[in-house]
Amino acid sequence: MKNLSKRILVQILKSNSLPKDMDFGSMDLEDIRILIRMLSTKTPLLEAILRKLWSIRTLTAWEEPIIVPLGELLCEVLFAAKYMREAIDLAEDIYYNLNDFYGCLYPGTLNMAALLSSFYTAIGKPGDAIPLHRDVLLHITTPGLDAGSQDVARVAFDHARLLKLACQRSAATDGAAQIQLTAIEQAVAACMTLPGGRAGDWSELGPVAEWENEPTAGGSAIPQKSAYGFWERPDEWTFGRLGE
Repeated sequence: MKNLSKRILVQILKSNSLPKDMDFGSMDLEDIRILIRMLSTKTPLLEAILRKLWSIRTLTAWEEPIIVPLGELLCEVLFAAKYMREAIDLAEDIYYNLNDFYGCLYPGTLNMAALLSSFYTAIGKPGDAIPLHRDVLLHITTPGLDAGSQDVARVAFDHARLLKLACQRSAATDGAAQIQLTAIEQAVAACMTLPGGRAGDWSELGPVAEWENEPTAGGSAIPQKSAYGFWERPDEWTFGRLGE
């Protein structure tokens, strides 16, 4: 770490607060990584640092590969700190901006879709996650897309599995799946024949029309009473993708 970064870290650890004259804009990205990792167990301080970094993002030369992971990490830290509405609002803003600019199959958009879905599920609104996964399935068969890769088939099945869970969970809350049943059936049917996928996986998900009626998470593709799809706090906060 540079001397400036070392001095800042010492000040933070001694005072348990952020120095008023802290200039994050002058810090190297690797130093920011280290600072975040070292403060991983001090959530209030980490939250303050991430808020500061997010507030200056437009004043720096940082590009999307830096800004998006920063926003994603801030969303998770806010959610863990029980600022759930703020975390969801920020995640929605990032997701829709990425979706508008890059499309829903861009890796950053897919990451934010999964994060948003896990937030919705964790607060008891699984129906809000349904359009996220449905749209991925609808767009993944877009003409011109290389649908023959194993990655595309895997992404499709992963989101189909999350879509099924969202439908099952929403059956007991808002009934959102029933309202969107036709669109969901079309999305799943379009992906079932993707090259590179395994027919057995899709058959284990069962008919879409029966998803809501299954009493459990259903099928060997999704373990019974699965917590899959819920947001879980990581063991350690890291900023590993920063600038990569």
